[in-house]
Amino acid sequence: MNYRFQEIMKMVVPGFLLIIFISLFNSAYQIELYGEIGKVSKNIKPIPDTIMVVVLPFVAFLVGYIVNMLASFGERCSCKWKIIDRPSHKLLKKETLFTKEQRKKLVGLINHPDEYNICREQAGQIFKKVKEIHKGSHDVDEFYYQAIMARNILGSYTIGLFYGVITVIVNNITFGEYGWLWGVSVFLWICLYLQWGRNNKTYARRLISEYLTGED
Repeated sequence: MNYRFQEIMKMVVPGFLLIIFISLFNSAYQIELYGEIGKVSKNIKPIPDTIMVVVLPFVAFLVGYIVNMLASFGERCSCKWKIIDRPSHKLLKKETLFTKEQRKKLVGLINHPDEYNICREQAGQIFKKVKEIHKGSHDVDEFYYQAIMARNILGSYTIGLFYGVITVIVNNITFGEYGWLWGVSVFLWICLYLQWGRNNKTYARRLISEYLTGED
């Protein structure tokens, strides 16, 4: 199995983020692990630092791998249920962003006759075709991984935030306690969501632009 550095980092970084986020909530509210997991963890001897250097990144990778699957599933469902708009549709519905000739080239991929009347589903089909044509393009790979990293970090942060909410509810703690923590957490979530949307849009635009500037 040949993993690229970006492939690993898009899982390790969100994995570490989720572990840190949960640890912060547990520390703030002095929460211990629940049930049998908590009992077993208390009987485990401390792991030597030399082994921990290997174990922790591996655990972060596994956590990030799960986050990546959940974030990908959530993104697809959000687009399917029209909770969020497709980046390709955001670009193509702006009539001044591409010339008429460029639009004809794009809609020609799906044999659509109207270059200015493109719905969400058609925009998705066009983008899928463009991705197939430029699969593995090194010129846009960096933007792809930036978009995936932003998505996974948002997914990891969202899971951590839900964990915090559940922790407070289960332990009958008022949200007013550590109110600053919740305020900062929500503000950061909004920033991460906006950054994810920006990176997604940048990747879609660069990929479409590469197709349009390529040889016919």
